[in-house]
Amino acid sequence: MTTTGSSACPYHNAVSDPTTIDAIASFRDVEEIFRSQTMAPFLHDGTEEFRAGTVRQIDGPEHRARRRVMGRLLRGQGDQRFRSEVLMPTIQRNLQRVLQTPSDDGVPRADMVLFARVAFFQLAAALIGLDGVDTLDDAEALRQASDPIQEAMRSWYMEGDRRPVMARGNEARDEFRARYFEPALERRIKLVNAATTPEAEAALPNDLLTLMARDLDPAWTGDQGLQVREAVTDFINAGTFSSSFTLVHSLDECLTWGEQQPDRADLLVDEKFLAQAVAEAVRLHPIVPLFYRTATEAVTLKSGRKLAAGEHVALDIGAANRDPDVFGPDADAFIPGRPFPAGVSPYGVAFGAGRHMCYGMPVVIGSDGVNGSHVQVLKALFSAGVRRDRDRPALRNDRLGRMNGLWDEYPIEFTLSGRGA
Repeated sequence: MTTTGSSACPYHNAVSDPTTIDAIASFRDVEEIFRSQTMAPFLHDGTEEFRAGTVRQIDGPEHRARRRVMGRLLRGQGDQRFRSEVLMPTIQRNLQRVLQTPSDDGVPRADMVLFARVAFFQLAAALIGLDGVDTLDDAEALRQASDPIQEAMRSWYMEGDRRPVMARGNEARDEFRARYFEPALERRIKLVNAATTPEAEAALPNDLLTLMARDLDPAWTGDQGLQVREAVTDFINAGTFSSSFTLVHSLDECLTWGEQQPDRADLLVDEKFLAQAVAEAVRLHPIVPLFYRTATEAVTLKSGRKLAAGEHVALDIGAANRDPDVFGPDADAFIPGRPFPAGVSPYGVAFGAGRHMCYGMPVVIGSDGVNGSHVQVLKALFSAGVRRDRDRPALRNDRLGRMNGLWDEYPIEFTLSGRGA
């Protein structure tokens, strides 16, 4: 069940019928499998053209080496820099545009789904090192160009023939490569070649394309297909689609909480409370419903469950994060600041665990747990008096099977005075 990627390290290919794979729902089993050195990731959905050989799919020494290289992006205060220099200025400009262009009745309105995705596309462009994505219109153009790629990457969850969706995704990926990726990489290569002193090298941009231009991972060298897949999988897809819908879930839960407890609504501009709320929303609404692993050798879990060498399992993140044995009988409820057993993260296993934990987590959660992107965006929205649009209901997406917790539209409006103003 393995094939060889761009290097000697194997990655695991799709199985013929992933729906036949046993799903594991116990939190303790899921967490143990994530952390096990003998459980490796494999592609379950036939998206090799977008994911094969990327850091999420490889394992062993090659994975450790690439994680170290890509970890440079957020090392130190890297996550704070991207938030302060890219994301929050974008949020503030976008928010001001909404507030300054109210509807005919004088009420400022927006679609939270679009609002979030445009902002996170600009952050993703900065992390990759793409040029020409400086304005909200630029970010919207990149979002529209990338939408077919994202639809293709989650097409396994859709009903019906996925081949047309995959074809459009491949075409969009090639256009992304020619329009955005190759010109930016060429400019980064010139910058690297011109940096002939330690001082000049230290002044180079800190983004994915610069890491690639510096040949810091041998697997990237001479394999632009892998380079594009790395950018598409972990930045264009995970960094925008996952981040934006996690933000919408967090806003939705906070709005409901505020409606149910109006006497405590001032907490919705408190960073510590918002951090607890974001963690709780992420726990309840993990965007990726299933992670897939295969046993590289026979494994016996602490629970006594046995897995044979070569056996595939699906990790049911949603069920694990609502396991009453870990999170209590009210595990399905949204309770910011709920107590957790020692060693259990407040967001459960939504970001994975162990060596394959999402390395973009600091951007969402923050290096100190309260300065993450989602807390800061929610604080800005609630400070402006965000609430559900009273005239337009939110529209759920019903085309993605197990991912049907998402929205096509989430209309919002703002009070004139704001909250905490």
